[in-house]
Amino acid sequence: MEKVLEKKKTFIIIFLFAVAVAVRFAFLSEVPLGLNQDEASAGYDAWSILNFGIDRNGYKLPLYLFAWGSGQSALYAYLSIPFIAVLGLNVFSIRIVQALVSIATLIVFYKLVKRIEEYDTKESASNFKYFPFVALFIFVICPWHIMLSHFALDANLFTAFFLFAVYTLLYSIDKKRIFFYLAIVLFGISLYAYAISYIVVPIFLSISCLILLKNRKIKIKQILIAVGIFLIIAAPLVIMNLNNMGILQNVKLPLFSVPQFSSYRGGEVAFSNIKSGISSIINLIFLQKEQLLYNAIPEYGTLYKCSFIFLILGLIYAFHRLIKNIKNVNMTVNTVMCIWFIVAFFSSSLINKLNTYRINIIFIPCIYFIALGIVWSAKNIKVILTILLIYGVLFISFTSSYFTEYNTRKNLKYYFFNGIVEAVQYAEKMPSDTIYVTNSINQPYIFVLFATKENPQNFINTVEIVREDVAFQQIKSLGRYKFGYSLNSIDYDSVYIIDKDPISRFSKAKWNRKEFNDYVVMSPK
Repeated sequence: MEKVLEKKKTFIIIFLFAVAVAVRFAFLSEVPLGLNQDEASAGYDAWSILNFGIDRNGYKLPLYLFAWGSGQSALYAYLSIPFIAVLGLNVFSIRIVQALVSIATLIVFYKLVKRIEEYDTKESASNFKYFPFVALFIFVICPWHIMLSHFALDANLFTAFFLFAVYTLLYSIDKKRIFFYLAIVLFGISLYAYAISYIVVPIFLSISCLILLKNRKIKIKQILIAVGIFLIIAAPLVIMNLNNMGILQNVKLPLFSVPQFSSYRGGEVAFSNIKSGISSIINLIFLQKEQLLYNAIPEYGTLYKCSFIFLILGLIYAFHRLIKNIKNVNMTVNTVMCIWFIVAFFSSSLINKLNTYRINIIFIPCIYFIALGIVWSAKNIKVILTILLIYGVLFISFTSSYFTEYNTRKNLKYYFFNGIVEAVQYAEKMPSDTIYVTNSINQPYIFVLFATKENPQNFINTVEIVREDVAFQQIKSLGRYKFGYSLNSIDYDSVYIIDKDPISRFSKAKWNRKEFNDYVVMSPK
């Protein structure tokens, strides 16, 4: 059995990556069906910056997107620009970024865990030579990562860029020191992916540099240079936050603009959240009680429900080894994953109202620990293969559900709005002076901008905001589009984009009806 696996090793790895590509790119525009408001927001702002040099709120090359009023990470939008330039503004052109980054994450993760053979297994059982394969297998079939790759959410990029930085940091230990500075650059870039990075990156880097310094892998001079590089990259974000905290005012940078948010959400991170945060992390990671359909299918969880025991075993084994060698700790894969987990756990516990995407940063160490638990607990390769076979069956069941009935789940329509873009594009051709759009959609105006590709200057000039000093501004009207309507006073000269439920209030004798999945365009005859 072992000889057969060794001979087929290359084929197995290629096959796993082929499966990974297939499930992460399959039906990319159709699963989930429709578009989420955050996807539309990043996509339209990317298109706007590409064509006009400003986001929809008029900021020239913004460091951070103003978005709904309280900000949205800009890295995803900027990475989307080349694809939008070639493919146009559509669901595929904004989701392809996440799919490609997901594949890159798998490649880097596999290269990372392969290093465990060099550093972490000298006194371990022979099973550990299969660890890279097991870890890759678990990652490839992981529900959390498959669903993440189909969702163009800005927050999803942070985990990938953090992994790229961590691998480069480890790679620099045995290679040219230039890679150490490259790792610092990648850590700096990751700050622009999601706000939790402001906590995770500095703590992780500080601990890592102390270990490298202790082991004489780097010198004080290199650390000082690294700090300088990091501060240069981070400085614009620091300035932006100080500006929005009121410490600095009217700051201008030569290349990028510093947005002034309508509401600063720094209060969402606090030590007072730790107790509830730990409880939420236990529920989301260990018990996998995630009910938000864009994060997980409840029956399968984010990591498969059966992973609980292997996650615990892996944590025990990994931290036992770390503590055992604490006086002579080195920057091995195991050390890095333990530090990553601790920092991610602590940072996540500070955040209010946790859900899976807010703590994405903790999942890669968890996948590592699950694979570790499998390899450590199995007596031989046959047991490992039996466990992986069970996971394989769960994977087939999960993908069957995800690519078939997932889109039919009732609650999904509250997160992905299927048909609204097409409905707006159809209504846009109508000559009516007013088009009413249902406000049952989260931020319906962004779908109008996305569908019509409206000039951002027209948005700035015609938008009517209900209230400006809130984290999520509500838009009352935009040009001839009005958001929300009363069925008790229907305007018979206007066009309506409505949900299917109130169709009966529109007389067939007076209205034309055109359906677009969950939405209907009603136009006067």
